Amino acid sequence: MTQKGKRIEIFFDGKFFRKEHVLIAAQEYTTSFWVLVDGSPEKIMAVLIPKESDSDLKLVEDEFYNYVFSVTKNLQLKR
Repeated sequence: MTQKGKRIEIFFDGKFFRKEHVLIAAQEYTTSFWVLVDGSPEKIMAVLIPKESDSDLKLVEDEFYNYVFSVTKNLQLKR
């Protein structure tokens, strides 16, 4: 996880997370952020760019990662 200027970059290991799970989480953040998701099956990157400058990027970074983790866990339990 890194913060570069006014954006957040979060990398997910493809062994544990699927791109679809990151996309599901990203949809919940599109009101306040522009969200880009890209990568390969081995490494997935999410970039969050705030639409407003008053966002606490560190808090959002942690929340987004935890949200992706919970989406992954919930979808695995439904299998």
